[in-house]
Amino acid sequence: MGRRGPGVILPNSFLLVLLTGSGVARGGQEVQEPLSASVQEDRESGVPVHGVASVRHRLRATSDDSDQDLYEYLSADIGDATRHFVTAHFFLRATEDLDGETDEEGFFTFDSITDTFERDLNGRVYYAYLDVHRFGPLETGRVGRQMIEETPVPFSFDGVRVESKEFASLLGLQAGLYGGVPVHLFESSSEGDGIGGAYLQSRVWRGARARIDYTRIVDDYLLGTERSDLLGIGLRQRCGDAFAIQGQYDILESDSHSVHLAGTYSEPESDLQVQLSYFQLFETQRSLAIDVDSFFVAAQEYFPYRQVRLLVAKGLGTHSMIQAGADLRELEDEDDEGRLNREFRRVFLTPALADWPWPGVSAGVTFELWDVPGSDNGDIRTVGFDVAWKASERLKLGAGSSFALFKFDLQAGEEREKVRTTFAKAVYLLTKDLRVDVYGAVEDDDFEEFWTLKTGVTQGF
Repeated sequence: MGRRGPGVILPNSFLLVLLTGSGVARGGQEVQEPLSASVQEDRESGVPVHGVASVRHRLRATSDDSDQDLYEYLSADIGDATRHFVTAHFFLRATEDLDGETDEEGFFTFDSITDTFERDLNGRVYYAYLDVHRFGPLETGRVGRQMIEETPVPFSFDGVRVESKEFASLLGLQAGLYGGVPVHLFESSSEGDGIGGAYLQSRVWRGARARIDYTRIVDDYLLGTERSDLLGIGLRQRCGDAFAIQGQYDILESDSHSVHLAGTYSEPESDLQVQLSYFQLFETQRSLAIDVDSFFVAAQEYFPYRQVRLLVAKGLGTHSMIQAGADLRELEDEDDEGRLNREFRRVFLTPALADWPWPGVSAGVTFELWDVPGSDNGDIRTVGFDVAWKASERLKLGAGSSFALFKFDLQAGEEREKVRTTFAKAVYLLTKDLRVDVYGAVEDDDFEEFWTLKTGVTQGF
């Protein structure tokens, strides 16, 4: 599935400070900066156009190979949904191989799918759609290239989506329909492909929201036509201000596919947050429509497993906090272990400081213990760190080091083990809306070192 397991994010004021190097949160809530005069004026009159344009250069190298690429991004939102009947949104990307076609025969470390085209320059449209707001019983109608993320698996498609208003007299019932042609950005033809679905969601009782999704996908792919039917049933429940739970149960082709459970406890007064999650894949996942499982070509069969994750974060006064957690991943049958589907146990502890010993300086140290039963990768103890410094209102610097027992290399199409990544970065604001940034990293495993240098310019408007 697109969602292999529990991906839990633990929001915390100290974590935000650590990442940004500045005090951007109070009482566990992110502080929203006041709108500039121009943005406020756009909201009150006229048609606002806001977005981001960026150009990024990436250099990658090993002891034997190197590669240079240029990336250009443009995204924009046109109109104000609170005032305008129609708004527009798009996100475009262009890439260029600055080295041109490589002279390498056979395997090349930095081969990528964009190197298979006849030209060094190619572009992609990630989304481009129009929204119609508050049209009769409809809250929103959307047409164009879009992504729907509320479904059990996010889908990208060219088509139409409509969502009704909430009907307060019917427990807040809301319905939606969508359909079109799935977007496979690097597929030469979409002939024979199709997607359609519907969903219902309701505030079934106080503090609860239930949702049921059904999606049908037809994919004319390499091995023939795949048809996948996905049914998802989800429930979210808030218990007062501090506690929330959610559950998701998915059925694929009339068989139980997966279950995902999560609970969060948050107490701002004591600066304490706890998250516990559980994910289980019930059936061996084989070839499906690529929209349901984009990993089959690389991973082949994906065998059942279960994973538990615990995260705890506690603030300790004004300038310090501590975070701890554990991950336990087990296969239903340990003999099924393979690439991208590993058993492991991991526990970690991260003490951190914010705005100490000087204002604008934040740092954390992570102690980890990894263990993989029945392998040579047992009892690995590692230490990582992350330091951020807001040197001025315009300049932010950062550096750090982290360890991954297993890491999938997208360029080489292979899984690497025991990878240590060390990085440094800098961001400089030339103006309020224009910034330049530099990021450098070294990835070191038992066989090779990979060097990466990224530089970019980003303009907001």
